[in-house]
Amino acid sequence: MYMLHDTNQILESNGKLVPFGLTCGLAVLWMVLVCLSRLYLGVHSPLDIICGASLALFLTGFLSFFMEDIDIFLQTHPLGAFVATSTALALCTICYPKIVKGTTGKGDAVQIVSSVAGICLGSWLNFQYGFTHIVQKEELLPLVAPNLKLVATSILRFFIGVIVIALIRTVVKSFSIKLSSYCLGLEKPDKKDPRVETAYKFLTYYCIGVVVICTIPMVHGVIGLGRPNFSSEVL
Repeated sequence: MYMLHDTNQILESNGKLVPFGLTCGLAVLWMVLVCLSRLYLGVHSPLDIICGASLALFLTGFLSFFMEDIDIFLQTHPLGAFVATSTALALCTICYPKIVKGTTGKGDAVQIVSSVAGICLGSWLNFQYGFTHIVQKEELLPLVAPNLKLVATSILRFFIGVIVIALIRTVVKSFSIKLSSYCLGLEKPDKKDPRVETAYKFLTYYCIGVVVICTIPMVHGVIGLGRPNFSSEVL
């Protein structure tokens, strides 16, 4: 919801306002589809869905007043990456409720939280090294209709990104399973051990988050597929 509202503000600054009702409707539709998919798969009960959706709506409404300041802090402050990473680690370990056997809830949560933490680190690195910068509204580029070249380069960027992510995931997952099993004193690597699962998923998706927001755009730039306005789309 916040992201769609923020998109409205950007479009409005370029004289291309998308009706808020449309963006709000898309957000609600997406939320309903996600909730129904969880029910269909049997992952959550109806009460879980109601409580989760209610909490999400409350947090979205409350945090929307502070999200811009939080974004700026996480990307520009010297301690932004540390705060994001330490918060993610706490949420995935000491703050996580007792695990119920036979559920994949914690694994899914670790993937989501660690990915966001990785994206925060990647965004922080982009800003610290000058790849992104704070953009004033008058600097925002206007929207343009996609042409054949734009579509072709977008498809190429997509497939190159998928290949890079797949390689990183394979390498980091294998390494982190072995490393975490060794550190925990296990006789052999065991990715089904709850402690190992938390560790390897956190490390793997944390790295993927960094690669998506930081490394892959650099790769695109090196091979001539980068987007000139990338630096103005983050802050």
